[in-house]
Amino acid sequence: MVQSFRTVAALALFLLSSISAFALEVMTIPPVFRCGCRPKDMVKDIPYSSLYPERKFDFYPTCPTNPTIVFIHGGGWYSGDKVTSFTAGQKAVLQKLQQRGYNLVSTNYRLTEKPDGSPSGHVWPAPINDVKCLLRFLAKNNPNYGDTHEMGIWAHSAGAHLGLMAALTKLKAGFDADCEIDPNAGPYSINRVAVSSPPIDFTRCSVDEVEGVEKLVGVGSCDNASSLSQAEIDILKNASPISYANLADPPVTMVTGANDTLVIPQPNAGQLYHRYETVLGRTVDGWTNYPGEDHASFYNLTAAQDQIAMFFPILPASAISYGSACPELNHQ
Repeated sequence: MVQSFRTVAALALFLLSSISAFALEVMTIPPVFRCGCRPKDMVKDIPYSSLYPERKFDFYPTCPTNPTIVFIHGGGWYSGDKVTSFTAGQKAVLQKLQQRGYNLVSTNYRLTEKPDGSPSGHVWPAPINDVKCLLRFLAKNNPNYGDTHEMGIWAHSAGAHLGLMAALTKLKAGFDADCEIDPNAGPYSINRVAVSSPPIDFTRCSVDEVEGVEKLVGVGSCDNASSLSQAEIDILKNASPISYANLADPPVTMVTGANDTLVIPQPNAGQLYHRYETVLGRTVDGWTNYPGEDHASFYNLTAAQDQIAMFFPILPASAISYGSACPELNHQ
């Protein structure tokens, strides 16, 4: 049975009884993009920092005055790419988000391995430094890449870990380093976070997850915390989103597969949901654990695609006539 939990009251509840409501809203969206102008072609490989060649993103513009959602790919922190990591189901989510009026950024970040599988030398906190540097770049260049005052994050697996860390840690020393852009260069706000198969607690990782975590933070046997020293446990906690979850966090929705053996749902998404709802008393978060699905197969389900897309409120159409080109953005 699908495990569904409460989500934002103003949105559809992610219960079996509301899946038909999801479908109804999707069907009633006109087959045009909500901003009223046709989406422009993707702008590829925009650098967001000159310090590392990996720091590039692709931009999918819909309307320049509308908010932007940042997508962060998965891959165990050692593989993956802002283009090639998109599955067919994730591409469907991207289009649904554009139909709701959002611009989208898909970003790369430094990985722990080179393409040939050898160590890259980039370990924690390199990838979170990259993600936060991207957010500062987008803010500094607001509104060239959409409105950064109401940004969202959508991310999968290792990317979900980074997305949550970026949203929950705010301006935390050590995570905002290694970027030539001043943290106060421009305001940005992460208003919503939608993540799939998120690693939440590195002290409770699965056997299959050990390799990626060890390459990232340098601590092995994270599946058996009792064998670790307190210093090693502290390293794992420092890199775990659960360590930073608090009442003031933006609303979070999570999608997992009940058969996932890589990032096991209960000690990860389940633990974060429990902290938000039971410990902190929040009522704005959601978690759906799809039966029979694995680490990413739920992206083939329309219900899962809609849960992510509909978590971000539909935006009103702009005054731009459909069929006209969107205003040119000043890409820097």
